[in-house]
Amino acid sequence: MMDWTRSGWVVSVALIHLLPGILMLLGVTLFLFLGALSVAAALAFGKGEAAVGIGLVTGILGLVPLAFALPFTCVGIGVLRRRAWARLLAIYLGGGLAGTGLLLVAVEGNLLGVLPLGHGAFTLGILLLPRFAAEFAAPR
Repeated sequence: MMDWTRSGWVVSVALIHLLPGILMLLGVTLFLFLGALSVAAALAFGKGEAAVGIGLVTGILGLVPLAFALPFTCVGIGVLRRRAWARLLAIYLGGGLAGTGLLLVAVEGNLLGVLPLGHGAFTLGILLLPRFAAEFAAPR
């Protein structure tokens, strides 16, 4: 009989949330760093008004992906540690991704919608099964 207390399937759900989250965080960090570098260059060449505009646009555009990166990273870490809140957030994110992918494929005809659809379907398929849900109910 296989021991389901630590399944590889749940680890795979954690990884498909953790890896994109970390990549998005790295992208945000790089984007904000390059924005700060652009502001410094604009200030160095006496373009103060351009520096304010560059800083504002970079700050806003850099924080938008952060709204996606933080939940994905937190879910990845939480699912790895078998936290119940992370399972619920992963189910929520999986449903959103599956719905977005379905809309992209069905309405837009965009075949890239298969990626979020598959991500969401895999997450929901694993975390809604009772034998995997039991891993999150065990006392620590």
